[in-house]
Amino acid sequence: MSRSAHPSLPSRARRRLRRQPLPPRLTALVVLVVPMAMTLFSWQQLRHMEQQQASAAFSREASRVSAAMEERLNDYAQVLRGGSGFLHATPNPSHQAWHQFSEQLELSRKVPGMLVLGYLPRVAAADLPAFTQRMREREGVTGFSVRPPGPRDEYYPVAFMAPEAPLRSAFGFDVASEPTRREVLQAARDMGVVAMSGPIRLMADPEHASPSLLMVAPLYSTNGVPTIQEQRRQALQGYVFTLFRVDEFVDSLSLSGSAQLNIRISDDSGGSSQIKHLYGASGSGPSNPLSEERSFYFGGRSWQLHLESQDPPEQGPELPSSRILLFSGTAISMLLALLTLRLGSRRSFAEQLARRLSHEWAEANSRLTGVFAALPDLMFELDRDRCFRHYHAPNEGELFVPPHSFLGRHPRDILPASLVTQLEQCCDRIDAGVRLQIMEYQLPRHDGEIGEYEARITAIGEGGYLMVVRNVSEVRRTQQALLQANARMKSVFDSATEVSIITTDTEGLITVFNRGAEKMLGYSAAAMVGQATPAILHLPEEVEARAAELSREFGWKIQGFEVFVTRARLTGAERREWTYVRQDGSHLTVSLVVTAVYDEAHNVTGFLGVAVDITALKTAEAELRRHRDHLQELVSERSADLLVAKEAAEYANHTKSEFLANMSHELRTPMHAILSFAGLGLSRAGSIPGAEKLNHYFQRIRESGERLLALVNDLLDLSKLEAGKMSFEPRPVNLRPLIREAAGEMESLLQEKSLHLVLDERGPAEVYCDPLRFGQLIRNLLSNAIKFSPVGGVIQVGFAPTTLSSGRRSGDRGNRSAVEMTVRDEGVGIPVDERELVFDKFAQSSKTKTGAGGTGLGLAICREIALAHRGTIVARGNDGPGTCLAVTLPTPEASPSIEDRA
Repeated sequence: MSRSAHPSLPSRARRRLRRQPLPPRLTALVVLVVPMAMTLFSWQQLRHMEQQQASAAFSREASRVSAAMEERLNDYAQVLRGGSGFLHATPNPSHQAWHQFSEQLELSRKVPGMLVLGYLPRVAAADLPAFTQRMREREGVTGFSVRPPGPRDEYYPVAFMAPEAPLRSAFGFDVASEPTRREVLQAARDMGVVAMSGPIRLMADPEHASPSLLMVAPLYSTNGVPTIQEQRRQALQGYVFTLFRVDEFVDSLSLSGSAQLNIRISDDSGGSSQIKHLYGASGSGPSNPLSEERSFYFGGRSWQLHLESQDPPEQGPELPSSRILLFSGTAISMLLALLTLRLGSRRSFAEQLARRLSHEWAEANSRLTGVFAALPDLMFELDRDRCFRHYHAPNEGELFVPPHSFLGRHPRDILPASLVTQLEQCCDRIDAGVRLQIMEYQLPRHDGEIGEYEARITAIGEGGYLMVVRNVSEVRRTQQALLQANARMKSVFDSATEVSIITTDTEGLITVFNRGAEKMLGYSAAAMVGQATPAILHLPEEVEARAAELSREFGWKIQGFEVFVTRARLTGAERREWTYVRQDGSHLTVSLVVTAVYDEAHNVTGFLGVAVDITALKTAEAELRRHRDHLQELVSERSADLLVAKEAAEYANHTKSEFLANMSHELRTPMHAILSFAGLGLSRAGSIPGAEKLNHYFQRIRESGERLLALVNDLLDLSKLEAGKMSFEPRPVNLRPLIREAAGEMESLLQEKSLHLVLDERGPAEVYCDPLRFGQLIRNLLSNAIKFSPVGGVIQVGFAPTTLSSGRRSGDRGNRSAVEMTVRDEGVGIPVDERELVFDKFAQSSKTKTGAGGTGLGLAICREIALAHRGTIVARGNDGPGTCLAVTLPTPEASPSIEDRA
């Protein structure tokens, strides 16, 4: 809140309100002239300001247009450099490879405006016949020939070009045969940079009126650009070039916001006497106040850009705000004058005006009070006698003395003597001409704690003083905490005696050199901090090699300190092995991690380098590599022996599978005859009275035959699966209908033991499989669950999403989405050590060998079917009694063909 020691309205102002008003006509004239003068002055100022704003906006737009053109030319040059890199990396480039490279660049979308991207090989006169034959036969360019004909020392024909459609007839044209084009080729060759020609007319498109430009990039046979001009001439292999029309180039920039600009481009590379017009209306028209000149240099050419507004110069820019101000101000002034003239004779009008002015003054005073109330600082105003006459205290309870008791009193009556003396000295210095004084002091607060304060004192009014007081207790505590944190950080750095920790500023000057760095490198911190850069610790040839590598990678020259921190600037950190040089000249290998240090605004303020001596580690790695090589030799010898044994075992297993398949097929024929006669005997014995015993014998024969036939069928299926002769027709299948179908077939078995089958309707059940073969797997699992479940038990079938590893083939990586189907029973279960063995042929769990029967082939067939679908099957234990058999199959979108399985 704020208080003042003065009345709110001076008595002189009240007396002024009682004076006789001016005559009405004179009052009306004053009311008309004064606002009109203010309106005209404001209109002139606003119009001038709008003109300046329009000029500034036009200048920004002109700069944007110039920057866009230069950036697009740089994009073209970057494409040419990419083409040079492609040709340098491709020993024998072909026309098709060049087309594929150009299509991947997506020139029309990423760098619009380019007509073609082509290649000009350097062809000596002696090599011209062979080159022509190669272009006709190998590249398939029918009727290819170098044009124009005639003997020359060297030729630079158009060999590759993409796209071909715009300038198809340019194939074989010797670009160096024309002086303007030859000049730009020679400039690019000698300077080793991208060069651009002056305006040219395209031979393949002579009807187009707009001038075109040729941009070329030299291609050298060496790695990098030779440093000497003669070497560049010898190493030249050819050029990568592009052509573009100036009008299409400007249109491709899509200069939104530039529709109101007239752009004129000229090339003054040859001086003022040889200026060449490139784009826009030539000649000079009437001067326009909104016009800009821009120039830039690219590819050996100097471009001049003249930009001007399309508004007619004689009209000038429209300034609606100033015109509105002029019209509204004039209308208001005239209205006020009319009202003053009509009501000037009335005393009540003057009184009403006085009341309105008083009200506005009160509102202004209220707004000022509100502004002060929003300020968080204490504010005191002192008069020329240095007594308090006004204050603003947002938090009066913080002070040990109520601030309203300050008003009209001298500081010596309230404050401690030492603080009064300090305040008097500051006021004396302000009286002597010093503009601002800052004093710091401590005072007790209302809660008994000692608060730290900062007061800023300055002169105000005639001989008065304004004192702004801020509580800086929290700031001081923060500063103290920061000092303690810095001390702890320095202690941590110095404690790391086996690790070199060096920090630098953004220019590379060392700011921290810990004890570990002193111990590792032999330098003292006093000799390094503020005196040297990390370059003294590195081998010059290693730094130069890294600089060349980074320059090639990023496309700009990197040298000096930036070699160590460029990647850290871009990515935040970089780990790399370097060779450090100790003070005594000896070398050691270190693993150096360079990290960028940021401030709260995420600006880089320095760099931190942490290095660990890995010399001993590198020696150990070399020894390990030697042992590894020796071990590989031993493994290779052993692998050869194992390969022979593996091939023999596979041959034996294949022979066995073929034998079982043949024998199973031979056994099925007589078994069908036995089952047929057993069925015939059952039907005949059933019609003979007293033949119950004979009927029982035939029933036993048929049951035994059916079991034997099932065993033979299982053997036949297993042998086919193992021999890879089982055919599969996989497709997306929902497993729930297959389970319901199998359960329906086994309903009598379920009812016989009063079993309850629970099919989980939640979870995904869509997989990629052969429904016929996988139905056989489901029937085997349900049959086992029924066989081993106790009477009245529950069989549960559930589904859950999961993943399958894709590492069964060398080309597989990562995981694939899959579905896991589980079949749980409440039987005797399978011991943990037998959960893998039960999937072997003719194997049964020790807990299931009695009472349930079985051939021991069901789970082996299930495993082969699961593997054939690139899935898995495992046995697990339940939380209670029984067994859980889990089958995992890939989903349709994640499944390769079954024929591709490992």
